[in-house]
Amino acid sequence: MGLVLLTFAVLFVSGCFAPPHRSVGMPENPTPLDSLAQVVFVNAAIVPLLPPEFKYLGTVQTEADVGCSDAGTVGFLREEARRVGANIVYVKNAQTNTAFLYTQYMTTTYHCLTLHVDLLYAEAPLITRWQEQIKAAEEKEKKERK
Repeated sequence: MGLVLLTFAVLFVSGCFAPPHRSVGMPENPTPLDSLAQVVFVNAAIVPLLPPEFKYLGTVQTEADVGCSDAGTVGFLREEARRVGANIVYVKNAQTNTAFLYTQYMTTTYHCLTLHVDLLYAEAPLITRWQEQIKAAEEKEKKERK
């Protein structure tokens, strides 16, 4: 019984930490954004080409881990973007990977959203243009399905 409670306590606490990740090209002295600043997620499958009017601030690859959650991964990336001064999370690859927790009595499986993203900064008009492109692409896709 004690081992089961310990396992659940570890899982509960692990949900409070950032998912395992690798970061590349992050600025040494970033200028963070306000904690309420809007951070836009852009899917590279919908907007495949980046316009030249942005500043690259780094790349992050999240990894599967015990206690992961989609909301936790997205929240971590939003906070990481703000920390380095990015207002765009450009999702280049998204997939679901599996993490396992083995104990003496049971095995628990977690299906984790893992993302490979670029963190970017762009002025507000560029973000608005991207949002319009995404909306147009989604509407076109809906019409093609009908």
